Formats: sequence, C-alpha cells, structure tokens
Amino acid sequence: ASGSGKTTFIRCLNLLETFDSGRVRVNGRLLGYDERADGGVARESARALARQRRDIGMVFQRFNLFPHMTALENIIEAPVHVLKVPRAEAVRQAQRLLARVGLADRADHYPSQLSGGQ
Repeated sequence: ASGSGKTTFIRCLNLLETFDSGRVRVNGRLLGYDERADGGVARESARALARQRRDIGMVFQRFNLFPHMTALENIIEAPVHVLKVPRAEAVRQAQRLLARVGLADRADHYPSQLSGGQ
C-alpha cells in the first residue's frame, strides 16, 4: 500500500539508506555493519559496503535507459564497465536475460521503441 515504507525498506536492504534502529540480516549476514565483540555494531567501510551492494540488485521505480543505446547495450553497460565482465560474456548473459523475460526479439530496439512495460 502507498506510504507503507516499501521503498525505504528496499533502500535499507541495498544499503542506500541509513536506519536509526534495528538490524538487517540476509541469510544470517548482518548488512552494512560489522558486529563487535561487545555485541555492538560499527558501520562498514565504503569498500565493504560496495562489495555487499554487488550482490544485491534493485530496479528503481523510475529508472531511465540510455536513449542512444539499444536494450542489449543498456543491459551490458554495468557488467562491462563496472564489473569488468568481458563484453562477449556480458552479451551472452544479456541475451539469456532478455529471453527469460520474453524480450529476446527486442534486443536491438532503442528505449523509444519499447513499451513502458518492456
């Protein structure tokens, strides 16, 4: 329901939001903090937070695709430039993902050629 805190909760899971109380654990692992021997917690370093974020995906409600790039090019942008995945492997992964969501035939389409739901 609108205003129930869904976005804030997701932002906490992805370590984009600092929360005032409580702790978030995924598969037993405390997110965003190191547990100290005395039972307290300390915020993790920026490097450690970045490592954790690599394993957590999030799609923003109002995301924007690069208009000058095809659907396939948009999908491989982060894996190639951020994760340093070889381009050929990123293309293979992107093609599999597009097929998985029924958009394999849209790989070469630009955002303006896709519907909002696509």
